Amino acid sequence: MRALVMAIIGLLLFGAVWYYFKEDTKVIGIYKVYYYATHCNPDELLPSFSQLTLTPCVNKITWMEEIGPKLYKRMSWTPEYGTKEGGLVRK
Repeated sequence: MRALVMAIIGLLLFGAVWYYFKEDTKVIGIYKVYYYATHCNPDELLPSFSQLTLTPCVNKITWMEEIGPKLYKRMSWTPEYGTKEGGLVRK
């Protein structure tokens, strides 16, 4: 009986943590913004890159920069590491 109660409590805690850190995405211009869905309203995210990086609920921003004809560079920004290059893509 005790094991069943502990399992239920564990599942409830897991569900609460999962709900709190649930991530969602929104495309704003050329940026794909990953944000914590329970921490902010997606309609209030501003289209400026500098303002997006200052928003506390934003977890990651990705975009592609054109560096040549049909050649793009993947870029990403995270609060921990800042802006990083990801790789090249041919389209």
